[in-house]
Amino acid sequence: MRLGFRLGILVWVLWMVAGCAVRPRVPEVVPPVMTLRPVGLTGDVALAEVVRFPVDGVALTLFLPEGWQEVSGRLAIHFHTSPEFALGEHRRAGYRFPLVSVMLGSGSARYRAPFLDGALFPHLIAGVEEQLRSRGVPGAKVGEIDVSSFSAGYGAVRELVGQPLGRQLIRRIVLSDSLYAGLTTGADGKGPRVVQADQIDCWVPFARDAVAGRTTFVLTHSQIDTPAYASTPECGLALVSALGLAMRPVVDGSGEWPLLGRCDEGRFHVWSYGGTNANAHLVHPRTLAEVWQALDRAEGRR
Repeated sequence: MRLGFRLGILVWVLWMVAGCAVRPRVPEVVPPVMTLRPVGLTGDVALAEVVRFPVDGVALTLFLPEGWQEVSGRLAIHFHTSPEFALGEHRRAGYRFPLVSVMLGSGSARYRAPFLDGALFPHLIAGVEEQLRSRGVPGAKVGEIDVSSFSAGYGAVRELVGQPLGRQLIRRIVLSDSLYAGLTTGADGKGPRVVQADQIDCWVPFARDAVAGRTTFVLTHSQIDTPAYASTPECGLALVSALGLAMRPVVDGSGEWPLLGRCDEGRFHVWSYGGTNANAHLVHPRTLAEVWQALDRAEGRR
């Protein structure tokens, strides 16, 4: 009887330890207030060396902020927005590590197609390392990557999370109103809208790692409706559900685009903001620096 009791206690302790390993206690991240800042070229560009070079036919812009040589191994890659804008957010966040900006035009297919076969991403990393080594850092090697995207740029990120090098190097993903999918039913306005499962399931392994605290995943989204395909709020809810989690309402949201709901588990975050017009979409990348800073404060890093 006593042995059975002790075994029961041991099983309970092991279960609790395993549970804590899967869902660690982390400081709360405070979602920023969305602010539609004016956009324009600033002195930030002058504070960085700009290197433009192609990899496998894809034009890349590499920014090397002042003092980048002192920051070892970290790289940021941003998909979709003007390169100068991406640098502006990078600088506003206070970052000095190198940044690659990829701007391929409108439509997620333009971002997805170059990364489909898995060859471009390793070549991109090798190309960046070559540029760094040629500028006086002979042992330069990319060891971790922060990825961000706006709108259609998610098309590239969706491919990267399923590739070996992406799984190895990407430590943080921030999607700024930037997660869409096809619909199995409902695109014609008839019947319930069902998000295409495989276009959500591909994010789940990385998201689970974020729940466990091994990576960071953030989706900020508006309430903009997309009749022909699954919108960012629909995709956010589908991903949260696939993880067995739930959104919780936020009552006291503030600002023109208030925070309406959130899901936070480990380092996985979905933040649902108000707004259904064009500015409600554009405000998300213009608050990207504040999202990064909120994560840095909670994670104790820069």
